[in-house]
Amino acid sequence: MYSVQRLLLATSLLLMCSQIAISQETPQNQQNLYATALFASLDKMAKDWGGINDASDHTIRTDYHRMIVEKDDVTESLPDSLGEYRVDYFDEDELIARYRKLRKEFAVLRIHPIKNEGAKFRINIALYWFSYKKETLNYALSDWSDVEFHYDCEKKKWMIDEVKLGGV
Repeated sequence: MYSVQRLLLATSLLLMCSQIAISQETPQNQQNLYATALFASLDKMAKDWGGINDASDHTIRTDYHRMIVEKDDVTESLPDSLGEYRVDYFDEDELIARYRKLRKEFAVLRIHPIKNEGAKFRINIALYWFSYKKETLNYALSDWSDVEFHYDCEKKKWMIDEVKLGGV
């Protein structure tokens, strides 16, 4: 019964918003949900956690205005700045080089694929402490952001419902 209700809800949403093209790849002239989620997450993280000094003998302080994001297929076409926020996209070799240079763990964001939750989409962006020891990449999960979207048929665009932060 629950599956039928979800199917009917999804079908009615698509009929009401027939101009929506749901795709993992967003054309240049349309909204990129990954970019929107990334910069909304950085803004929320900076406001809520930016005053915390998380530096230690083995970690670099997290600067939410200047972050490193793990490079992958999702991040390929994302912008490297928005307003006061700047990001650098690093692949594994670049992460290793940075760790060898700093000799301390540093924060890296990883953007997870969009999850469809009925009429809403959710994107998880996780913060990991990165290190490289004994020729092994180490990602220690620290915090995350879940960004929920809904489609506004009148405005013909995806809108953020909520940015929720969590942590270990």
